[in-house]
Amino acid sequence: MELLEPACKCCGGVTCFFAGYDFSRTCEDQKGAVFAKSGIDVPYYRCKSCGFVFTTYFDRWSKQAFAERIYNSEYILADPDFAAARPKYIAELLDGLLATVPPDVKILDYGGGEGKLIQELKLRGFENGESYDPFFSSGTRPDGLFELITAFEVAEHTAEPILLFQDALSFLAQDGVLLFTTALQSRKPDRDWWYIAPRNGHISIHSYASLQRLAAAVGATCLSLDDSLHMFYRDQQSDIARQIAGNRRNAALYAASRRGVRSFAQTANLLSELGLAREPRDARHLARGALTSCGLI
Repeated sequence: MELLEPACKCCGGVTCFFAGYDFSRTCEDQKGAVFAKSGIDVPYYRCKSCGFVFTTYFDRWSKQAFAERIYNSEYILADPDFAAARPKYIAELLDGLLATVPPDVKILDYGGGEGKLIQELKLRGFENGESYDPFFSSGTRPDGLFELITAFEVAEHTAEPILLFQDALSFLAQDGVLLFTTALQSRKPDRDWWYIAPRNGHISIHSYASLQRLAAAVGATCLSLDDSLHMFYRDQQSDIARQIAGNRRNAALYAASRRGVRSFAQTANLLSELGLAREPRDARHLARGALTSCGLI
């Protein structure tokens, strides 16, 4: 019997089959296969409207199933950096990104695993932070609201993107920022992209458009600061949103110009709304955006 393609999990749009991947495929396979092939084919679909790529294979998995089959003792082979190297790298990134933010800012690291990032941030003077991981935590949910919520390498791991971001934003102060990473697809769909990796738990693969649709669905604005770093916020007068975006303004415009004129214009407008307009705009960004939109680069 022919199966109907599922609706897009970000915008509800029509999807089509994108590609099938062996369950054992990891991000590290670009260097050489990590695990033997499982023989289990995991189908991914792509939204015709927003470009979101996802699978429904994991939709009914329990936390225990994820713990046993994905986030087990061998997960370090699929993602060697997650335990130590990534928390240190991200803490260094945040240390620079938050240079103009008061060190007593209240931070929640959402999806923070064992809390290594918060430990690293405290070593750098950010004392008012805590970690919460809905994937693994069976403890009490955090109390109160936070000015900054971080969610690094989390968005691609959920089978329910809208519910995940709704939950994360439930902890955010009205004038706060949700800062997160997830790699964006290129303008042309790439079925061989290393980032699509079931064994890493990479279930939701975003495009620029899918993040925009997702933000709208949860009542937020999305500003991509580059092709991997993004922020959701609700208040255009947010000081912390302005400070973070100000530290990444040029990178945001450069990345947007590579996506085309529309993305560049949207990014420039969002920066302007945050009080970060600067004239004259770099003519190279405008030219790059025009050439990208025409398919010339």
